[in-house]
Amino acid sequence: MVINRLTERAKILLLSLAKDRQVEAGTVMKAIYVSTGLGATILNTTKKLRIDKARLIDVNRLVEEAYFQSASLQHPYVGTEHLLLALLRLISSPDAEIIKDEISKSNTFQKSIKPYDSTKH
Repeated sequence: MVINRLTERAKILLLSLAKDRQVEAGTVMKAIYVSTGLGATILNTTKKLRIDKARLIDVNRLVEEAYFQSASLQHPYVGTEHLLLALLRLISSPDAEIIKDEISKSNTFQKSIKPYDSTKH
């Protein structure tokens, strides 16, 4: 895996979890929520997710799954939204497909926005 595919927010989030090899799912959710990344936005705009907050998650496995989810969505980066989706997949949450759809929608929206070119104004 190439670490430079991680967004800055994803790197910061993972560094906050890196002190432990395994963390509770609730701790990962809280880290995503406070990250202010797309994962946090999705958490704020979707219904309450069904997760076992006490379930232990291997941080390395979380990262591997996030890379896999990013690739499955054909995204060139790994962000907090991919970490959220990876978490839901690892704990077999029934909400994983809902979140995957939300990520797909937000990516489609982002692609539809034309970049602002300040040199033309």
